[in-house]
Amino acid sequence: QGSENSLGREPQNFFKVGDKVFAHGKDMYYDGWEDTVQINYGSPEARGEMSKIINKLAGLCDGIRCDMAMLLCEDVLEKTWGGRLAPFGQERAQGQFWPPAIKSAKAVNPDFIFCAECYWDREYQLQTFGFDYCYDKNLYDKLKTLDVGAVRGHLMADYNYQKKLVRFLENHDEERAADSWKDTRMNLCAATISYTIPGLHFVHDGQQEGRTRRISMHVNMRVGKQEDVKDPKVAEKYVKLIKAVSDDTIKNGHWGACTVTPSGDGNPSHERIMSNVFWKDDTQELIFSVVNFCGDGSNGHVVLPNHLKFLRGKQVVIEDMVHDWTFEKDGGILLGENNGLWFQCGPWEYHIFKVTAK
Repeated sequence: QGSENSLGREPQNFFKVGDKVFAHGKDMYYDGWEDTVQINYGSPEARGEMSKIINKLAGLCDGIRCDMAMLLCEDVLEKTWGGRLAPFGQERAQGQFWPPAIKSAKAVNPDFIFCAECYWDREYQLQTFGFDYCYDKNLYDKLKTLDVGAVRGHLMADYNYQKKLVRFLENHDEERAADSWKDTRMNLCAATISYTIPGLHFVHDGQQEGRTRRISMHVNMRVGKQEDVKDPKVAEKYVKLIKAVSDDTIKNGHWGACTVTPSGDGNPSHERIMSNVFWKDDTQELIFSVVNFCGDGSNGHVVLPNHLKFLRGKQVVIEDMVHDWTFEKDGGILLGENNGLWFQCGPWEYHIFKVTAK
């Protein structure tokens, strides 16, 4: 709670109900959200009640998305609210809120999923608290700036960290993917990169239709597709993409980055090509992606990780799961024989290949 003085000094952050003044929810850097009221997480009683609510939810549904979850980190609470967390000498809750709250909910339902909306490079910290998944806003920002080198560097992080990240191209707070990447080919390239790497692959409602207008959470209607969709062909392309990335090899297989090397003339355009692979040891199935994340043509050799030795000495069928294209190669070429599998990619070209032995 606040006071009349709080309301007078910061009317954007406080509001009055009857004779009481309450704070709006807020972060450290922006004014309060006027449709919210801030629960005092400095209060042991408030923490206990919130934990009870989460436990109840754990018995009713599969999981929860925790909006701005990093705001409950102890240091963030202190910087945002300071002395208001324990006014008038009241007892102040000690330690972090999330770890015991998550542990308590998991005792009710061990499969209950915690997903954190997260910023400020707090993803790893929230993972250590017990969150199953955290938003990967860093990847989203790098894809928006079309910086393939930054994207590649981001994906060099530890696998156990990456598999707990939510990969997305849009959500209710961000612009529509079809608006951010106005060329449909760019949109599908960014989607192919996002959904052929470890993590939770999040497709926002309307993204797969190519909708361009971001709708406020407070609006309970939207315009028809004929007014909202600029490229009707987006939908059929997303159908193929989603079917491809829903394959069990991608959902439950191992993952690795492929090596992309220069063509014979040594030109550097191969640096704009990204390639990733998923495989299953028990079935010897694998799927790899190739994306030219650039508005210019690029070429180079794609080489799969060398430990996929079951490819060597076999003739394999390579089927493009998102385009009508199938060809055969000696499996050893995929492992780097004759320099690897050579690609000449046009601007914003993407592929998802399924490899099977003949």
